[in-house]
Amino acid sequence: MTTHYDQMTTQEAINIRVPSAEDWHSDWEDWRQVVVEITDQTPVRILGCDGGEPEDNTLSRDWCWITDELNKAYHKGYEDGRRTSN
Repeated sequence: MTTHYDQMTTQEAINIRVPSAEDWHSDWEDWRQVVVEITDQTPVRILGCDGGEPEDNTLSRDWCWITDELNKAYHKGYEDGRRTSN
């Protein structure tokens, strides 16, 4: 089983059929960004959102460092688990 995390807009999350993505979306927040958990190439859930308030959208929030850190932590935990199970 392979899990990774990706950053995308709520509309992109809806397009790839992330469960409950429509609950995170509204008409005025085209730039709202979410972090999505994807396991075995299947969208699982939205882990968080930047809020997407109109006054924040001009700041072009960048969450790319968060997804990288989540992926690093996952892989470190996976390797730790493999070492301890032997």
